[in-house]
Parts: sequence; structure tokens; C-alpha cells
Amino acid sequence: MKKLAVDIIKYLEKSNWRNLGEIDFYNRSVLEKLFNDREIINLFLENILQEKYLISLAEHYDFFDKLVLYVDKKDRFRIRLHIFTGDKSTKYRPHCHRWAYSSVILHNGYKHFIYGTEDQINENTNIKDLNPILIREEKTGSIYTLDHKVFHSIEAEANTVSVIIRGPAVKDRFLIFEKLTNKKWWEYGRGSETIEEIKRKQVSIEHIKNLINKLYKLKVI
Repeated sequence: MKKLAVDIIKYLEKSNWRNLGEIDFYNRSVLEKLFNDREIINLFLENILQEKYLISLAEHYDFFDKLVLYVDKKDRFRIRLHIFTGDKSTKYRPHCHRWAYSSVILHNGYKHFIYGTEDQINENTNIKDLNPILIREEKTGSIYTLDHKVFHSIEAEANTVSVIIRGPAVKDRFLIFEKLTNKKWWEYGRGSETIEEIKRKQVSIEHIKNLINKLYKLKVI
């Protein structure tokens, strides 16, 4: 990997991933650099095609595709690129995460709904009572950092592209509410998934190449 990408990785290795303020400080600096110099993103994308492990981590969901650009050797952080279809999003699916993360919007944007934290929301919460307490517009260039305890959802425009830097997992599972079906469930990390569950989301190298070509067509890179 070329020096530009290596320098970013070394910089992120300095962060204290237990301190949200420090996570925001280091991640914001890197995300600003990635937003302003898309060639660095291109270097990471080229590297994916040469790394079997990164290829195996690429996944397709009903509302977006996920490419893992880099995994820290000690798994303190990961750099990911998301491409949203716009057909569906998590607007009606409030959820938290197993890790804190920072995000930058590279293309288009999404409406961001914040509901509260795990101190106020849990598996006993009535889904009908789950309403946003903050609504933001995340536009191209927007950068934010979210703690793992925060429940949120998004309504993405078609072809919205973002890069996120996520920290280490601090819990085994996270809670998802589905407002359209009035259901709730726990999601676990890949280490707890069955082979069938993993294969359902995995994509081919051709799919990854098509996503990269799409990024060129959208002039994201």
C-alpha cells in the first residue's frame, strides 16, 4: 500500500478508542483528508481486489453495499465504504451499534434521525413510542461521530456514498427495531453468525468491481 494510505493508518493507530472526543478528533482529520483527496480512497479500493480477506468482508444488504477498505491488525478500527441504493433505508429501522464510528458523506446525502440512547431505549421499549428527538440533514461533506449507545436511523438518497471509520466492538450484540412490522431483534457480529448467514450477504469479486466502476461513473473517485 502506498505512503498516503499508510500515513492515515499510522495516524489512526494513535487514537484512544475509549474516548469519543478523541475518536472524533482523529477520525475527523482523516475523513476530511479522504473527502478532499479521493485518490487515497482509490488506493484502498485497489488494495481490496488483492486481499482475499477484504473481499470476503464485502457484503450486500437490502438497502446498501458495504466494502471494507482496511482492517487494523489489532482490530481497533476499520475503514469502510457504503453505497446506498435509495430503494430502502433504515428510516423505519432504529438501531444502535456495537462500536462508535465517524462518517463523511462523499456523494448525495441522507436524513438522519436520532432517537436516544441505551439508557432510555431497550428491548422493553414500545416501538410505537419510538420517535426521533433530533433530525439532521447529512449532506455531501458532512462529518459526524456517533457513540455506540445512540439509536438512530437514516433515509438515504439513491447512490449516497459514505466512508466510515468504526472503532473496536465494545459489546456482542446491538438492538434493532422495525417500525413497519412492529418487530425487534438482536444482531450479532460476524463471529456469531452461521455460515449460511454469512454467505447470504457475501458478494463476488465481480460485484465489487461493478461497485468500483459505479463510483467512477458517479465521479466519487
